Amino acid sequence: GQLKIMETARVTKIIRTLRIHSIVRFITPLRTLVFSIAATIKPLFWSMVLLLMMMFVVGTMLTQQAIYSLEEGVHPALENEIHEYWSSLDRSMFTLFQSISGGVSWREPFQSLEAMSYLSSWTFTLYISLVYFAVLNVVTAMFCSRAIE
Repeated sequence: GQLKIMETARVTKIIRTLRIHSIVRFITPLRTLVFSIAATIKPLFWSMVLLLMMMFVVGTMLTQQAIYSLEEGVHPALENEIHEYWSSLDRSMFTLFQSISGGVSWREPFQSLEAMSYLSSWTFTLYISLVYFAVLNVVTAMFCSRAIE
């Protein structure tokens, strides 16, 4: 009986040792990941500030055009779309954010802008192009560079 208890205790110690070893093996990559994220907090903050500034400027332009178009009078179906996407600065900025983050296909807000004004549709297209192909790629490269360091 007592020999069986000693043997069970020994097996339990071996299992604990193996478990600790496997946990330690996974802690190193976790620690690396946490340090990489911590190193990118400051650049992340400034990237978000840059995106917010771009959304503010473009959102202001598109909101002004939308209000002007609504005052001039537009087709009722178009009026609903303009209200949904561009009727206020916060809606415009949120639409711009959704357009770059997958919340809404950018084609839908573009169609209402296209019906409003040629300049508005090109402003939106330029915004999407700049954010997708310039800003987000540079930000991604910067984060990868920081994480590797």
